Amino acid sequence: MRQKNDQAFTALLNRFRTATQTDEDIEAIQSRQISPTDINYPSDALHIWAENKPVDEHNRMKLEQIPKPMFTVRASDLYPTNVTKQDIDRVLSRGRSETGGLDYKFHLKETARVMLTSNIDIADRLINGQIGTVFKIDSNPNTQNPSIIYVKFDDNKAGENKINNSNNQYAKQHKVVPLEPILVKIKVRPNKPSSPEIQRVQFPLTLAWACTVHKTQGLTLDRVVISFDLNRQKNFNYGQIYVALSRAKTLQGIHILGKIEHKHVKANAKTSDEYERLRKDFNKLGIHECNQEQSFCSTKSLVITLLNIRSLNKHSIDIKYDSAVFNSDVLALTETQLLPNTNGGRFFLPLENYLNKGLGHSPESRMIPLNMVTVNNKAIKQRLQKHAYHAESYKYPREY
Repeated sequence: MRQKNDQAFTALLNRFRTATQTDEDIEAIQSRQISPTDINYPSDALHIWAENKPVDEHNRMKLEQIPKPMFTVRASDLYPTNVTKQDIDRVLSRGRSETGGLDYKFHLKETARVMLTSNIDIADRLINGQIGTVFKIDSNPNTQNPSIIYVKFDDNKAGENKINNSNNQYAKQHKVVPLEPILVKIKVRPNKPSSPEIQRVQFPLTLAWACTVHKTQGLTLDRVVISFDLNRQKNFNYGQIYVALSRAKTLQGIHILGKIEHKHVKANAKTSDEYERLRKDFNKLGIHECNQEQSFCSTKSLVITLLNIRSLNKHSIDIKYDSAVFNSDVLALTETQLLPNTNGGRFFLPLENYLNKGLGHSPESRMIPLNMVTVNNKAIKQRLQKHAYHAESYKYPREY
């Protein structure tokens, strides 16, 4: 949780999430307004807009301010023989979202802020949306086209394996990720399965001093500049304001351009209805204070809970405060980002009464039947320990 040390800010964000913000909440955000001419203006902080046009303008301005050589990064497209010039022009006019995350052309300089636009290696945290700084650009001496772009990502874990396994000494010495062009196949006619495909080879990067709200999902920022000005877009979309504000760790880390109003904040009615349904269903369980007379805690029954938990390393502490989960006899957790060498023990510090074992899986596989099982019942623990295989990772006997 980004705002775990600021409970008042967390509560404020939750009200924005459900569009139940108060006048005081609006005033609190508006108090963070700042002018670009202010001496304390955080020009290097990530800027967030709702639309593409101001994002592109800001990125171009920041790029022009860098006193270094400009590189034109052009894609290499291979066209099949059965496509027309009209087909090619149509593909070239498409946005990045329709071309596998690869632009046909963009400009770049060393020290520019960039974002990955495609997943390169999920296990190595080289994923769509990672932000970093261009450390160095190697170019082909004959064509002057970039051949390797070295990036220092804000996430220090991003690309660790790529650096360590690389023969590139410069990358190892400077702890920077050597990025090379990737290949994607683009259908000329997206809605037709038999459509001919264009093969594009390009660096999966875009400038990132600024980005749109939807591209910031998953980011955690110390400082952020958020604009409440709109150009062509008449209104903010559902959840846009909440997503933008919740990127910051603290209220003090937010700086805003323009004026925020109640009408800007919208919550999807279906989402609100679902939250209400979940609250009602949880209250129906009646297990907030579990006692031995309730079937959930009865020694005559065995309660097995399966929970698909995202970011287990961040949210394992939350399990302890959900009685429906915490009081289970057997708790099975699935988490798609655990790796075979992950130390699961640290995730279970809040669950010290549990026996836990991990079931390894291949990082290439996205289908994970079971990652971790924790057992709270002493009798079950003893039987599992008696019958379990003597190995670091094991499967429990079928009858359990």
